[in-house]
Amino acid sequence: LNMQLWHDRLFEYAENGILIENCHWGSAPPAFPTKDWCPWSYYRTSVDISAVYGSVLHNLQSTIGPAKNGLSRPGCWAYPDMLEVGLLKSDTESKSHFAAWCIVSSPLILSFDVTNDDQLDTVWNIITNREAIAINQAWFGHPGTAFYTSSEMVSVSRTLSSDLRANFRSESAELEPFDAPVHQYFYKPLSDDGSKSAVLLMNNAATSTVLSIKFSTIPSLKCTNCLVRDVWAKKDIGVYKDSFSCKADGHGSCFIIVSEPSLRFAKIVNIEDS
Repeated sequence: LNMQLWHDRLFEYAENGILIENCHWGSAPPAFPTKDWCPWSYYRTSVDISAVYGSVLHNLQSTIGPAKNGLSRPGCWAYPDMLEVGLLKSDTESKSHFAAWCIVSSPLILSFDVTNDDQLDTVWNIITNREAIAINQAWFGHPGTAFYTSSEMVSVSRTLSSDLRANFRSESAELEPFDAPVHQYFYKPLSDDGSKSAVLLMNNAATSTVLSIKFSTIPSLKCTNCLVRDVWAKKDIGVYKDSFSCKADGHGSCFIIVSEPSLRFAKIVNIEDS
């Protein structure tokens, strides 16, 4: 398939531009761009996603390579398929899913029936969170990616529930479980000078746990006494010295912004007190 030809012909007739998706599932050529060639707006890095959390985690991993190699950038975004927010088992899973797509700069494309008011109401506070969307839209030279992956693994199901199987192709209905890292941390810089980053701490196990992060391990971040802001709560938590911990439910996460503290935060919160 000559993607360059399609790009050139389409733009002949689209005065205001047009979005082009390269859907080659991250495998069939031409699946990926190069650093100086990308005749599409975004490109699939993965197999088709389905409405089960193991599928979300599986597809999320496919963004790591393009980010590492500088192949996800403005006008040429790595895309691990559409959002399953609103179709997953819980609000917790939907939050983790949306946050993950935000922090790796994936296009945010909903897949549920947006004319279904009841379904829309259940996820409205997630998909309209301006701070999460602002993280997704930010660009400071890096699309966001994983910076910590635990060596311990956990098997997460990719088998659809029976009530959803009719809506998916048969090959997507029942897949082998995905062996995911128990804990995985992502970051995305929100400044040019290392003063601010978004961070997503993911608990991929089925049970709740406490997740901890040392600020010195966050790439490019310069602060050691750092202001932490909760993206979902839309509020500053406090200034923490050297590290931060939070509780995450099973398949849950902590979505935060870590930055140089403002002058109005004088007290440093010790990690033992948080």
